[in-house]
Amino acid sequence: MFEFVKSEKYSIAFSFIIGVGLVSVFKPICRELDCTKKKAANPEDVLHSTYQIGDKCIQFGMIHKECSVEGVIES
Repeated sequence: MFEFVKSEKYSIAFSFIIGVGLVSVFKPICRELDCTKKKAANPEDVLHSTYQIGDKCIQFGMIHKECSVEGVIES
């Protein structure tokens, strides 16, 4: 009844199945940039800090504007 277990074709098929199983267990789920989390800086930290870029110092600020109907990109 179990003569097929002793055949060479069974050994090859069994090895292939075990190999595919091991690859699927150890393969990372995410690829390239999918694994990174993109997080913006806290606005309060940016507004109260001074940054030196080259020989210039820059301090960022916020300007509130009225939104126009045209050309607005919603987040």
